[in-house]
Amino acid sequence: TFRESDRQFFLFTEHCLRNPNCFGVLKLTKRRDGKTAKSVAFGLEPVMRAGFSNLGIQSKTAEDAAKVVFKDGIIRTFARLPDFFKPNHDERRLNNINNTLIFKPKQVDTEAFRRNDYLGGWIEHRSSSETAFDGTKLLRYIGDEVFKTQVGVDVYERWNIVKFCLIIDGKIKGKAMLTSTVEEIEGSTDMYVKMYADSDQLKLDDGTRRTKTGLFRFFLPADEARNRDKYGKCDKSANRDEIIAERKAYADDAMSYNSLVRKEPLTVEEAFRFLSRESVFDTIKISDQIDLVAWRQEQLVERGNYVWKTYGSEVKWVPTQKGRWLRVKDYPHPVNPLSEADNTSYKVDYRPMGTDMYVCGIDPFSHSRVEGRQKSDAAFYVKRKHDPLQPDISDMFILQYIY
Repeated sequence: TFRESDRQFFLFTEHCLRNPNCFGVLKLTKRRDGKTAKSVAFGLEPVMRAGFSNLGIQSKTAEDAAKVVFKDGIIRTFARLPDFFKPNHDERRLNNINNTLIFKPKQVDTEAFRRNDYLGGWIEHRSSSETAFDGTKLLRYIGDEVFKTQVGVDVYERWNIVKFCLIIDGKIKGKAMLTSTVEEIEGSTDMYVKMYADSDQLKLDDGTRRTKTGLFRFFLPADEARNRDKYGKCDKSANRDEIIAERKAYADDAMSYNSLVRKEPLTVEEAFRFLSRESVFDTIKISDQIDLVAWRQEQLVERGNYVWKTYGSEVKWVPTQKGRWLRVKDYPHPVNPLSEADNTSYKVDYRPMGTDMYVCGIDPFSHSRVEGRQKSDAAFYVKRKHDPLQPDISDMFILQYIY
């Protein structure tokens, strides 16, 4: 069945495949859009045409990668292909394959081996860990449900490892498709928002002509994914009105309202909407505020470092993308903040002046290295005290330090 939204996605995917500076697609959509079937077609077809080409698969858990993508997707699709389209493989093992489909004939077919009449590639699913495909050569990679990956897995770091599997001699030779449905997002939402924001194809690096992740992002809003006519098109305006009307029915139930918004998102911000069943506060208002701030960080804050201008007495602000400080943009920060010596301890320390206007709080740590991934960082915040003469720029946090 033809669907206009599918046509747009396949054209977008084709652009990513032809772009030498793009690693692939990061797709975010609602449920029941056929994303897994699309990713199977994306990965399966190329490796059946090229010799010694591999397809790697990961999902939110190892079980999902095995059942949903590999067995229900790859194997079922491969088994139904006509014989002339299938590469040489061991047909007897097809129904009992657990984790790897290898394009080699059965061992007793010595003539096929002698003639090199086989492709020699493979399709394999692995665990959702960051290093599962480390060092593996891949022509295609499928990352299913990346924004629902089990807690404890850093999907951004995992992608930074996987993308080197797609590079040969410094050039992008393989392509990836990372997909996820919305709702029930697991793990760190901040990390997912950053990964999606860093995949904006409208913000390419001037030198590499790539996004920060190397991916191009694609989002299908809910008003383009329902009530299609026989020509595969839909009335976006009517769908939007219908979705908004459905939301109004849950206006007095914050949890159900937020859940419905994430099931049928009209914007990317709604797809990553805050949802907590333990919150004692109005989660709708919290989500609205997060939507206003989380996606506008570059407009609201700047990153840099404070360095000594005159050691022990005066510091200055130095903007840098690798800075440890974040501070509010377009705010009347002191031009050269001052400090004074503190001789109350056995050694000379320095403390900031201006304590009548500012106050700071510190969350220290005792160990910079710990077992596991959850290392401890120091956090430092500066707040501008309330000033009745300047209420709009006071009683607010203006600086953050985390390292």
